[in-house]
Amino acid sequence: MKKSEDSSEERVQLQLIEAVNRIEPYTKKIGYKRLEKPLGFFFARVLDNKVTSSEKGREELERASIRVAAFIIVSQILFYLILKQENEKILKEVNRIQSTKHLQSLFDDIVVRKHYKVIYQARLVEMLPTNSVTSLNQIFQSLSLCRLEEFQSDIIGKIFHGLIPFELRKFLAAYYTSNTAGDFLGYLVIRDTQIKILDPACGSGTLLVSAYKRIKELNGEISHTRILQNLFGFDVAAFAAQLAGINLALQEPLEPIDKCQIGIMDFFKLKLGQQNKNLEFSVPKFDVIIGNPPFTRGDRLDREYKDFLETHLRRNGILLKYNKKYLGLYAYFLLDSLRFLKDQGTLAFILPFSVINSLTMKPVMQYLSEKFSFRYFITSDVQEAFSEQSAFKEVFLVAQKGKSPSQTVKFVILKQKLSRKNYLTLVKRIEEHNEDFEDKSIRIRHITNQELRNSSNWVINLFNREFNDLFELVMESDALTVMNQIVKTPRYDVDRGLRAGISDFFYLPNKYWKISEESKSWIKIEKIGNKVSLILLRQYLYPVFRKSSLYQQIKPDISEYIIVISDKDQLEEGVQEYVQWGSQKFQKQPGFETLAFIHVSKGRKIARVGVTHELSLSTNNIIAYYSPEPAIFTDNFIFIRTYDEEADKTLAAYLNSSLFLLTYFVLRRVKSGALGQIFGTDMRNFFCLNPHHVSEDDREELFQIFDRFAAESSTFPPFLNQIQDALGDKDHPRFHLDRKICEILKLKKIPNFMRQLYETLIIELNKY
Repeated sequence: MKKSEDSSEERVQLQLIEAVNRIEPYTKKIGYKRLEKPLGFFFARVLDNKVTSSEKGREELERASIRVAAFIIVSQILFYLILKQENEKILKEVNRIQSTKHLQSLFDDIVVRKHYKVIYQARLVEMLPTNSVTSLNQIFQSLSLCRLEEFQSDIIGKIFHGLIPFELRKFLAAYYTSNTAGDFLGYLVIRDTQIKILDPACGSGTLLVSAYKRIKELNGEISHTRILQNLFGFDVAAFAAQLAGINLALQEPLEPIDKCQIGIMDFFKLKLGQQNKNLEFSVPKFDVIIGNPPFTRGDRLDREYKDFLETHLRRNGILLKYNKKYLGLYAYFLLDSLRFLKDQGTLAFILPFSVINSLTMKPVMQYLSEKFSFRYFITSDVQEAFSEQSAFKEVFLVAQKGKSPSQTVKFVILKQKLSRKNYLTLVKRIEEHNEDFEDKSIRIRHITNQELRNSSNWVINLFNREFNDLFELVMESDALTVMNQIVKTPRYDVDRGLRAGISDFFYLPNKYWKISEESKSWIKIEKIGNKVSLILLRQYLYPVFRKSSLYQQIKPDISEYIIVISDKDQLEEGVQEYVQWGSQKFQKQPGFETLAFIHVSKGRKIARVGVTHELSLSTNNIIAYYSPEPAIFTDNFIFIRTYDEEADKTLAAYLNSSLFLLTYFVLRRVKSGALGQIFGTDMRNFFCLNPHHVSEDDREELFQIFDRFAAESSTFPPFLNQIQDALGDKDHPRFHLDRKICEILKLKKIPNFMRQLYETLIIELNKY
């Protein structure tokens, strides 16, 4: 886009923001409870049960509802003015709005004459108070100068991002696709102008607009009406569907259309044919389903809605076992799309990277591998996401309905950020190379669908061959076994750490109290600011690992505690006073029947080994922490508890080695670039050193090496520098630890292996 066009967009955005600010006081008078249903915001509660679980969440949703209502009204006015400018003979001549009912009647006339129901389905104007008319006329006057139809992009969606707070998009998992990513995907999968295309969660319509432009490029003579007859989209939120309708209509605002096939409804309640209420069009089977569905985590879905989704899948013949608690909403979109896709039809989704390496997604992907032939998995080494403001790394998944075991799957890493200048070149490069290929812009690896189906680690195909070979060598060792086989009860011995109540109450020290003195049987705490002090007996306290950023070495001196009490306890005087303070400070009982009491009293969440849950490969220098004395680990860690203390220490040594760092690249769920996460479900089913496979002599030597490693860990730089130092210094504690682990794994040609290991890790770590 030219600089003048950029400035024009900024001007339009400022005008719209001013208009929204002007009308917002009146939508506030309507009240968010009356607005929730017409906006589709009731689905915010369904799609993410955290939305209203706190007073802050409810307040944010209320504010967002009021602002979105104002935005919808402004965009309805703007679209009316655009149509009026180009169709003055068709639409009524209006110089001044007489009343809110008058304005609503003008909108209703558009629906009757031009079938833009999706844009005007939210009948909010008639809900405005009568004293809003003056402001409505002022908005009419200011927006009449906007020539939005001049912009051939998802400009409404862009403006939407500037108007709607991030918190709202977070509620609805609404991280909308960037224009360039949409065009890249459209160019990759659309080859015919007559195909029918569906976006089941269309948002502001970016992917549908990209499909429109791709079809127009393939055939410049095809009419606006003809293209729109083959484009379908659905969204549960009225404001999002409205934006999609506007963006599609603005591709050719001069041309009349019979209908805009965007529906405001839940995709999972959609039926084939003409069986859908409130839809003016029938729903066919599709040649291409293209989408960027919500990434809402399974544990945040409303329980009743999740039950509905599971029943819905079973009724439609999709029978598979999966982790019902954690399966994300996007997985249900993947599975339900089967109903609407023609045989040999193409599925093209933007998804979180974890679809490839998440244990939760494994049965889903295996199921899909029986129904589809995968064509592409495409991600990037230089771009955090393809959705705007998404916190998670993403992947383009493209598959064709129908089994073709010998068909090649291309695993693609983009080494350049997608841009308007390069996306066509990158698509052509992906298509033309049918053998492994790598240059400065792209890396492509090939594997057949049959090989992929038989593989346990799909993500490994996104790394280079050297990485793959090293990983396979490590995984072949008999000394490794699945973590589930190392612990007694996987569910309780490998899990996310403690989430306990109100942190500023349960943890000591905190921002209100400091620890001023300690003994073997008690600690003395002092209130910050006024020197009030209390004595707390250690019987109510337990040592705790809180945040990895607080600890500079593998075996830190733990000087933090968590209070472990129940409302059934007869509390000692000092603790009683502390509880009384907490009850007054937080205005309600902090919840003494807490996770802390339940888990600690049953021996859960207490361990010696904790792996950092969220780790930055560019700044962190430690993966796993070890405590000689058992401690509670918070949810910033995945705690691991084996059979005994020696096994715990053996495991801690392995988890801090470079060999585990290699496998961490495969195990982690990438959030953005260097930042990744590990979950308990991942850790339980990943291969680690089996402590029972280590001989007594090896264990004794390993512990000596690990003790030195742990003692010096406070001076360690980030991982990249550690690996570089170990490569050049055979006396480095990391070198000694890695060599001993290699010996225990009985790897061959250890010097060669370690050199290749370090060189490969340096290449990967240099990406961040």
